[in-house]
Amino acid sequence: MIRVERTIALEASRATVWAVLSDLGAVADYSPGVSKSWWLGDQRQGVGAARHCDIAAGGYAKERVTIWDPERGYTLHAYEGLPRMMKDLHVHFRLADLGGGTQVVQIMEVSLSARVIEWVLGWAIRGQLSKAIEANLDGLRVNLPAERPSVLVGIASAK
Repeated sequence: MIRVERTIALEASRATVWAVLSDLGAVADYSPGVSKSWWLGDQRQGVGAARHCDIAAGGYAKERVTIWDPERGYTLHAYEGLPRMMKDLHVHFRLADLGGGTQVVQIMEVSLSARVIEWVLGWAIRGQLSKAIEANLDGLRVNLPAERPSVLVGIASAK
């Protein structure tokens, strides 16, 4: 499994950050890797809520919530639309209070179709996932509703 984790500190309350992240159908508003997104079905929150994302580079993904912890985070499982070499993809968001702001951790976990492919392509995929997460977190920072001026405190990486 390939796992990439990035962290950002935002000068916004956890409730404000949660309001943006928990609107799953609006991910295209802050994620530059998603050109268009919408809800699938009537459920808007909680385990089982699902969305469709048109990927800016081409293709699509359908994702369903598998873990939902209000104002603390959630996990999505991409269940349709993955490239052939990908067997499985999970995206995790975790939120925590940080002084007067919020720490957001985004983790992507990918399993590839064959172990040899994972070994050979692992580094390239980690680089692409890192760029995608950093763009998502920066897009989140830029598109948060204004509580007070938002300052990028930093995007940290964990391996």
